[in-house]
Amino acid sequence: MQKILNYPIIGLIIILVLMVVYISFITKQRDQAIDGFNRANQQIAQLIKINRDQAGAVDLLNKQLALNDAYIEGLEQRRKNTEQVLAPTESKFKKAKNENPSINDWANQPLPMGLY
Repeated sequence: MQKILNYPIIGLIIILVLMVVYISFITKQRDQAIDGFNRANQQIAQLIKINRDQAGAVDLLNKQLALNDAYIEGLEQRRKNTEQVLAPTESKFKKAKNENPSINDWANQPLPMGLY
């Protein structure tokens, strides 16, 4: 009779040991899944930060482009104004060059060696 009672107890102990092993296996899998989830969240946060930094850099470059365009436009306007102011003087010089031989000789002289 004693032997008959020992078998169920041994069976319960085996079932208990198997349940402990199974629970530890499930716990290990859960911890690995949580670890993977946390790493994925960290990577997403890093990618979001990188994306914001790049967006800020693009905005800064766009602002710089607008400033450069405005500066170039101002320079172009100054060049046109200078050409308008210079046009009468240039025509006077060409007229004087053709009419005055001393100016014509001076204008036709070659430049000194170090100037070009």
